[in-house]
Amino acid sequence: MRSNRLIKLPQKALFCRINPIATAAGSDPAIRLGTVMAYTLGDPFRPLRIILRVNGIFLGLLLGALFLLLPATLLIHWGLAVDGMLWSLRLAGANQIALGCFLLIASGQHYMNRVLLFTATLTHVLWVLTLLSAYLQQELANLLATGRAFLILAFLLCLIGAVAPLRYVRSSD
Repeated sequence: MRSNRLIKLPQKALFCRINPIATAAGSDPAIRLGTVMAYTLGDPFRPLRIILRVNGIFLGLLLGALFLLLPATLLIHWGLAVDGMLWSLRLAGANQIALGCFLLIASGQHYMNRVLLFTATLTHVLWVLTLLSAYLQQELANLLATGRAFLILAFLLCLIGAVAPLRYVRSSD
């Protein structure tokens, strides 16, 4: 039977589970390194985790749910869709939700290796290029003022999300 009790190691500021068998035998608690929590106060990836969570929630889950679940009349009124061509926007919404889930799962990883950092950067770069391309081709010209403000905010969040993982690439395995 495993114990889910957590102990704090002050010298490393990590939280680890202890082995109840070793404790019952009178020896020091055996620390299983595979059960270290994903983040602590001394976590070097904390700023990146915050960015991934914010982008996962707002750009992934929220924006994807809006595209997927809002009525067609509202999306057409906002200028996000053309009458009769809603399937591509619905598909984009489903993909946004999947990418939002990826970013939330990635933000909870104990250690962020190069593959995870590259994938997070690539996701955000593709979002930035898509928004920039749509803007330059004036596909977003019929957006309302609220839509334009949201577009600028989304672009900035994507840009931050594309640049933030780059600082950790050299320090990872």
